[in-house]
Amino acid sequence: MLDGRTPMEAVQPVRVKYIKFSSAMDIALLELIQIHNPIAAKHGTRLAMWERVAREFGSQIFDNPAACKWQICRDRGNLLLRWFEEGKFDKLFKDDNDAQNKKKETLLLALRHATAAKQGSTSPPSPTSEIPIYSTTSIASPPMSRDIMFPAESPHKRYRPSEPIASYQLPSLVVQPLTLTPPQGNAMPAIVVREKYLPKQHEDEMTVDHPLPSLVMPSRKRKASDVTDVAAQFVRVVEQKLQTDMDMRQRDQQLRAQELNMQHQLLDYLDNVAVRRRLHLREGGGVDSDEPDVASQLLQLLQHKMQIDMQHNATEMKLRADEVELQRRVMAYLARC
Repeated sequence: MLDGRTPMEAVQPVRVKYIKFSSAMDIALLELIQIHNPIAAKHGTRLAMWERVAREFGSQIFDNPAACKWQICRDRGNLLLRWFEEGKFDKLFKDDNDAQNKKKETLLLALRHATAAKQGSTSPPSPTSEIPIYSTTSIASPPMSRDIMFPAESPHKRYRPSEPIASYQLPSLVVQPLTLTPPQGNAMPAIVVREKYLPKQHEDEMTVDHPLPSLVMPSRKRKASDVTDVAAQFVRVVEQKLQTDMDMRQRDQQLRAQELNMQHQLLDYLDNVAVRRRLHLREGGGVDSDEPDVASQLLQLLQHKMQIDMQHNATEMKLRADEVELQRRVMAYLARC
Protein backbone atom coordinates (compact mmCIF):
# COMPACT_ATOMS: atom_id res chain seq x y z
CA MET A 1 0.00 0.00 0.00
CA LEU A 2 1.10 3.59 -0.62
CA ASP A 3 0.31 4.71 2.92
CA GLY A 4 2.34 1.89 4.49
CA ARG A 5 -0.65 -0.15 5.70
CA THR A 6 -1.59 -3.67 4.74
CA PRO A 7 -4.94 -4.32 3.02
CA MET A 8 -6.34 -5.83 6.26
CA GLU A 9 -5.46 -2.69 8.21
CA ALA A 10 -6.91 -0.44 5.53
CA VAL A 11 -10.40 -1.97 5.62
CA GLN A 12 -10.56 -2.57 9.39
CA PRO A 13 -13.03 -0.07 10.93
CA VAL A 14 -12.04 2.11 13.86
CA ARG A 15 -14.51 1.88 16.76
CA VAL A 16 -14.65 4.50 19.50
CA LYS A 17 -14.70 3.08 23.02
CA TYR A 18 -15.57 6.31 24.85
CA ILE A 19 -17.40 9.39 23.58
CA LYS A 20 -17.57 12.73 25.36
CA PHE A 21 -20.89 14.09 24.16
CA SER A 22 -21.33 17.77 23.42
CA SER A 23 -24.59 19.66 23.09
CA ALA A 24 -24.55 19.36 19.30
CA MET A 25 -23.89 15.62 19.52
CA ASP A 26 -26.79 15.24 21.97
CA ILE A 27 -29.09 17.07 19.57
CA ALA A 28 -27.98 14.88 16.65
CA LEU A 29 -28.53 11.73 18.71
CA LEU A 30 -31.97 12.87 19.91
CA GLU A 31 -33.01 13.70 16.34
CA LEU A 32 -32.02 10.22 15.18
CA ILE A 33 -33.86 8.65 18.12
CA GLN A 34 -36.93 10.71 17.24
CA ILE A 35 -36.75 9.59 13.60
CA HIS A 36 -36.28 5.86 14.20
CA ASN A 37 -38.00 5.75 17.63
CA PRO A 38 -36.23 2.67 19.05
CA ILE A 39 -37.58 3.29 22.57
CA ALA A 40 -41.21 2.81 21.52
CA ALA A 41 -40.47 0.21 18.81
CA LYS A 42 -41.76 -3.33 18.94
CA HIS A 43 -39.83 -5.89 20.91
CA GLY A 44 -38.36 -7.65 17.89
CA THR A 45 -37.21 -4.46 16.15
CA ARG A 46 -35.60 -2.46 18.97
CA LEU A 47 -32.09 -3.80 18.41
CA ALA A 48 -32.25 -3.08 14.68
CA MET A 49 -33.48 0.47 15.36
CA TRP A 50 -30.68 1.15 17.86
CA GLU A 51 -28.10 -0.22 15.41
CA ARG A 52 -29.49 2.04 12.68
CA VAL A 53 -29.26 5.03 15.03
CA ALA A 54 -25.65 4.12 15.87
CA ARG A 55 -24.67 3.80 12.20
CA GLU A 56 -26.19 7.13 11.20
CA PHE A 57 -24.76 8.82 14.29
CA GLY A 58 -21.28 7.50 13.47
CA SER A 59 -21.64 8.66 9.88
CA GLN A 60 -22.66 12.18 10.92
CA ILE A 61 -20.13 12.72 13.71
CA PHE A 62 -17.11 10.53 12.83
CA ASP A 63 -17.67 9.88 9.09
CA ASN A 64 -17.58 6.18 9.95
CA PRO A 65 -20.78 4.11 10.36
CA ALA A 66 -18.99 1.56 12.56
CA ALA A 67 -17.37 4.10 14.88
CA CYS A 68 -20.06 4.06 17.58
CA LYS A 69 -21.66 1.11 19.31
CA TRP A 70 -25.42 0.96 19.63
CA GLN A 71 -25.07 0.46 23.40
CA ILE A 72 -23.44 3.90 23.72
CA CYS A 73 -26.33 5.55 21.87
CA ARG A 74 -28.89 3.68 23.94
CA ASP A 75 -27.25 4.53 27.26
CA ARG A 76 -26.81 8.21 26.32
CA GLY A 77 -30.43 8.52 25.19
CA ASN A 78 -31.75 6.87 28.36
CA LEU A 79 -29.49 9.10 30.46
CA LEU A 80 -30.77 12.29 28.81
CA LEU A 81 -34.39 11.18 29.34
CA ARG A 82 -33.68 10.33 32.97
CA TRP A 83 -32.04 13.71 33.62
CA PHE A 84 -35.01 15.44 32.01
CA GLU A 85 -37.43 13.37 34.09
CA GLU A 86 -35.56 13.97 37.37
CA GLY A 87 -35.14 17.69 36.72
CA LYS A 88 -31.33 17.71 36.49
CA PHE A 89 -31.28 20.64 34.08
CA ASP A 90 -27.82 21.78 35.15
CA LYS A 91 -26.44 18.58 33.56
CA LEU A 92 -28.68 18.77 30.50
CA PHE A 93 -28.10 22.42 29.57
CA LYS A 94 -24.42 23.10 30.24
CA ASP A 95 -23.85 25.28 27.16
CA ASP A 96 -24.83 28.93 26.90
CA ASN A 97 -26.35 28.51 23.44
CA ASP A 98 -30.05 29.26 23.94
CA ALA A 99 -31.05 27.88 20.54
CA GLN A 100 -29.41 24.52 21.17
CA ASN A 101 -30.87 24.31 24.66
CA LYS A 102 -34.35 25.10 23.38
CA LYS A 103 -34.01 22.53 20.60
CA LYS A 104 -32.77 19.90 23.05
CA GLU A 105 -35.74 20.61 25.33
CA THR A 106 -38.17 20.28 22.41
CA LEU A 107 -36.66 16.94 21.35
CA LEU A 108 -36.78 15.58 24.90
CA LEU A 109 -40.42 16.63 25.27
CA ALA A 110 -41.28 14.91 21.99
CA LEU A 111 -39.49 11.71 23.01
CA ARG A 112 -41.20 11.72 26.38
CA HIS A 113 -44.64 12.15 24.78
CA ALA A 114 -43.84 9.36 22.29
CA THR A 115 -42.83 7.06 25.14
CA ALA A 116 -45.96 7.94 27.09
CA ALA A 117 -48.12 7.32 24.00
CA LYS A 118 -46.47 3.90 23.58
CA GLN A 119 -47.38 3.08 27.20
CA GLY A 120 -50.97 4.31 26.72
CA SER A 121 -50.71 7.57 28.69
CA THR A 122 -52.93 10.60 28.09
CA SER A 123 -50.82 13.15 29.92
CA PRO A 124 -51.17 16.75 28.68
CA PRO A 125 -48.26 18.79 27.34
CA SER A 126 -45.57 19.76 29.80
CA PRO A 127 -45.90 23.13 31.55
CA THR A 128 -42.30 23.77 30.49
CA SER A 129 -43.20 23.88 26.79
CA GLU A 130 -43.61 27.66 26.94
CA ILE A 131 -41.24 28.39 29.85
CA PRO A 132 -37.48 27.83 29.44
CA ILE A 133 -36.10 25.42 32.03
CA TYR A 134 -32.46 25.92 31.20
CA SER A 135 -30.16 28.69 32.30
CA THR A 136 -30.37 31.82 30.13
CA THR A 137 -27.53 33.74 31.77
CA SER A 138 -25.40 33.55 28.64
CA ILE A 139 -22.28 35.69 28.45
CA ALA A 140 -22.26 35.76 24.65
CA SER A 141 -25.80 37.10 24.23
CA PRO A 142 -26.51 40.72 25.30
CA PRO A 143 -28.98 41.43 28.15
CA MET A 144 -31.44 43.17 25.81
CA SER A 145 -31.82 40.10 23.57
CA ARG A 146 -32.27 37.83 26.60
CA ASP A 147 -35.01 40.11 27.96
CA ILE A 148 -36.78 40.12 24.60
CA MET A 149 -36.68 36.32 24.27
CA PHE A 150 -37.71 35.67 27.87
CA PRO A 151 -39.71 38.49 29.57
CA ALA A 152 -38.83 39.09 33.22
CA GLU A 153 -42.32 39.73 34.64
CA SER A 154 -42.55 36.18 36.00
CA PRO A 155 -40.01 35.20 38.72
CA HIS A 156 -40.02 31.58 37.49
CA LYS A 157 -38.88 32.33 33.95
CA ARG A 158 -35.19 32.02 34.78
CA TYR A 159 -33.61 28.85 36.04
CA ARG A 160 -31.03 29.22 38.82
CA PRO A 161 -29.11 26.03 39.66
CA SER A 162 -28.52 27.14 43.27
CA GLU A 163 -32.26 27.61 43.98
CA PRO A 164 -34.73 24.69 43.76
CA ILE A 165 -37.77 25.17 41.53
CA ALA A 166 -40.90 24.42 43.53
CA SER A 167 -43.58 25.86 41.24
CA TYR A 168 -43.10 23.58 38.25
CA GLN A 169 -43.17 19.80 38.57
CA LEU A 170 -42.48 17.73 35.48
CA PRO A 171 -45.07 15.06 34.69
CA SER A 172 -43.92 11.58 35.59
CA LEU A 173 -43.42 8.82 33.06
CA VAL A 174 -45.61 6.59 35.23
CA VAL A 175 -48.63 5.39 33.28
CA GLN A 176 -51.77 7.29 34.32
CA PRO A 177 -55.20 5.59 34.30
CA LEU A 178 -57.57 6.50 31.48
CA THR A 179 -60.49 8.78 32.32
CA LEU A 180 -63.88 9.13 30.65
CA THR A 181 -63.70 12.91 30.32
CA PRO A 182 -61.56 14.11 27.36
CA PRO A 183 -58.81 16.66 28.05
CA GLN A 184 -59.95 20.29 27.77
CA GLY A 185 -56.69 21.64 26.36
CA ASN A 186 -56.02 25.28 27.29
CA ALA A 187 -59.43 25.67 28.98
CA MET A 188 -58.20 23.88 32.11
CA PRO A 189 -56.17 26.05 34.54
CA ALA A 190 -52.45 25.40 34.52
CA ILE A 191 -52.26 24.87 38.27
CA VAL A 192 -55.00 22.21 38.08
CA VAL A 193 -53.16 20.39 35.30
CA ARG A 194 -49.95 20.31 37.30
CA GLU A 195 -51.71 19.09 40.44
CA LYS A 196 -53.57 16.39 38.53
CA TYR A 197 -50.40 14.95 37.02
CA LEU A 198 -48.11 15.29 40.01
CA PRO A 199 -46.10 12.14 40.78
CA LYS A 200 -47.69 9.73 43.22
CA GLN A 201 -46.16 8.48 46.44
CA HIS A 202 -43.05 6.36 46.37
CA GLU A 203 -44.95 3.16 47.23
CA ASP A 204 -47.24 3.56 44.22
CA GLU A 205 -44.37 4.19 41.84
CA MET A 206 -42.62 1.00 42.87
CA THR A 207 -45.62 -1.11 41.77
CA VAL A 208 -45.90 0.38 38.24
CA ASP A 209 -43.63 -0.66 35.37
CA HIS A 210 -41.22 2.08 34.36
CA PRO A 211 -40.80 2.73 30.61
CA LEU A 212 -37.03 2.52 31.05
CA PRO A 213 -36.41 -0.68 33.08
CA SER A 214 -32.62 -0.45 32.81
CA LEU A 215 -32.72 2.79 34.83
CA VAL A 216 -35.01 1.43 37.56
CA MET A 217 -33.29 -1.86 38.41
CA PRO A 218 -29.52 -1.83 37.92
CA SER A 219 -27.49 -5.01 37.89
CA ARG A 220 -25.88 -4.26 41.28
CA LYS A 221 -29.22 -4.70 43.03
CA ARG A 222 -29.80 -7.99 41.28
CA LYS A 223 -26.39 -9.22 42.44
CA ALA A 224 -27.18 -8.13 46.01
CA SER A 225 -30.51 -9.97 45.90
CA ASP A 226 -28.77 -13.13 44.62
CA VAL A 227 -26.27 -12.97 47.50
CA THR A 228 -29.16 -12.50 49.95
CA ASP A 229 -30.99 -15.54 48.55
CA VAL A 230 -27.86 -17.70 48.86
CA ALA A 231 -27.36 -16.56 52.47
CA ALA A 232 -31.01 -17.32 53.34
CA GLN A 233 -30.74 -20.78 51.78
CA PHE A 234 -27.54 -21.44 53.73
CA VAL A 235 -29.27 -20.43 56.98
CA ARG A 236 -32.13 -22.84 56.25
CA VAL A 237 -29.70 -25.70 55.61
CA VAL A 238 -27.87 -25.02 58.88
CA GLU A 239 -31.17 -24.94 60.81
CA GLN A 240 -32.21 -28.29 59.31
CA LYS A 241 -28.79 -29.75 60.17
CA LEU A 242 -29.07 -28.63 63.79
CA GLN A 243 -32.59 -30.04 64.12
CA THR A 244 -31.49 -33.38 62.64
CA ASP A 245 -28.50 -33.57 65.00
CA MET A 246 -30.71 -32.88 68.01
CA ASP A 247 -33.20 -35.60 67.00
CA MET A 248 -30.44 -38.16 66.36
CA ARG A 249 -28.71 -37.45 69.68
CA GLN A 250 -32.00 -37.69 71.56
CA ARG A 251 -32.71 -41.06 69.92
CA ASP A 252 -29.16 -42.22 70.71
CA GLN A 253 -29.61 -41.29 74.37
CA GLN A 254 -32.86 -43.26 74.53
CA LEU A 255 -31.20 -46.34 73.03
CA ARG A 256 -28.26 -46.07 75.44
CA ALA A 257 -30.64 -45.83 78.39
CA GLN A 258 -32.48 -48.97 77.21
CA GLU A 259 -29.17 -50.78 76.73
CA LEU A 260 -28.01 -49.82 80.23
CA ASN A 261 -31.28 -51.06 81.72
CA MET A 262 -30.92 -54.37 79.87
CA GLN A 263 -27.38 -54.82 81.18
CA HIS A 264 -28.57 -54.21 84.76
CA GLN A 265 -31.24 -56.87 84.28
CA LEU A 266 -28.60 -59.25 82.92
CA LEU A 267 -26.40 -58.70 86.01
CA ASP A 268 -29.37 -59.37 88.29
CA TYR A 269 -30.08 -62.59 86.41
CA LEU A 270 -26.46 -63.75 86.70
CA ASP A 271 -26.46 -63.01 90.45
CA ASN A 272 -29.65 -65.05 90.91
CA VAL A 273 -28.15 -67.92 88.93
CA ALA A 274 -24.99 -67.89 91.10
CA VAL A 275 -27.05 -67.92 94.32
CA ARG A 276 -29.18 -70.82 93.12
CA ARG A 277 -26.04 -72.73 92.11
CA ARG A 278 -24.46 -72.34 95.57
CA LEU A 279 -27.68 -73.46 97.28
CA HIS A 280 -27.90 -76.44 94.99
CA LEU A 281 -24.30 -77.45 95.78
CA ARG A 282 -24.91 -77.18 99.53
CA GLU A 283 -27.94 -79.43 99.28
CA GLY A 284 -25.75 -82.06 97.64
CA GLY A 285 -27.14 -81.83 94.16
CA GLY A 286 -25.13 -82.28 90.99
CA VAL A 287 -23.87 -79.45 88.82
CA ASP A 288 -26.22 -78.47 85.99
CA SER A 289 -24.34 -78.70 82.71
CA ASP A 290 -26.57 -76.11 80.99
CA GLU A 291 -25.75 -73.22 83.32
CA PRO A 292 -21.99 -73.00 82.47
CA ASP A 293 -22.87 -73.11 78.79
CA VAL A 294 -25.33 -70.23 79.20
CA ALA A 295 -22.80 -68.18 81.19
CA SER A 296 -20.06 -68.72 78.61
CA GLN A 297 -22.42 -67.74 75.77
CA LEU A 298 -23.41 -64.58 77.61
CA LEU A 299 -19.75 -63.73 78.17
CA GLN A 300 -18.98 -64.16 74.47
CA LEU A 301 -21.94 -62.00 73.52
CA LEU A 302 -20.83 -59.24 75.89
CA GLN A 303 -17.29 -59.32 74.52
CA HIS A 304 -18.59 -59.13 70.95
CA LYS A 305 -20.86 -56.23 71.88
CA MET A 306 -17.99 -54.34 73.49
CA GLN A 307 -15.93 -54.73 70.31
CA ILE A 308 -18.82 -53.42 68.19
CA ASP A 309 -19.31 -50.47 70.55
CA MET A 310 -15.63 -49.58 70.45
CA GLN A 311 -15.58 -49.64 66.63
CA HIS A 312 -18.76 -47.58 66.49
CA ASN A 313 -17.36 -45.02 68.94
CA ALA A 314 -14.12 -44.72 66.97
CA THR A 315 -16.05 -44.11 63.71
CA GLU A 316 -18.33 -41.60 65.42
CA MET A 317 -15.39 -39.69 66.90
CA LYS A 318 -13.77 -39.48 63.46
CA LEU A 319 -17.00 -38.19 61.89
CA ARG A 320 -17.45 -35.63 64.65
CA ALA A 321 -13.88 -34.41 64.14
CA ASP A 322 -14.58 -33.96 60.41
CA GLU A 323 -17.83 -32.16 61.25
CA VAL A 324 -16.04 -29.78 63.62
CA GLU A 325 -13.40 -29.03 60.96
CA LEU A 326 -16.14 -28.30 58.39
CA GLN A 327 -17.94 -25.97 60.79
CA ARG A 328 -14.66 -24.17 61.49
CA ARG A 329 -14.16 -23.58 57.75
CA VAL A 330 -17.73 -22.31 57.40
CA MET A 331 -17.21 -19.86 60.26
CA ALA A 332 -13.99 -18.61 58.66
CA TYR A 333 -15.80 -18.09 55.33
CA LEU A 334 -18.62 -16.18 57.02
CA ALA A 335 -16.08 -14.02 58.87
CA ARG A 336 -14.44 -13.08 55.54
CA CYS A 337 -17.82 -12.17 54.04
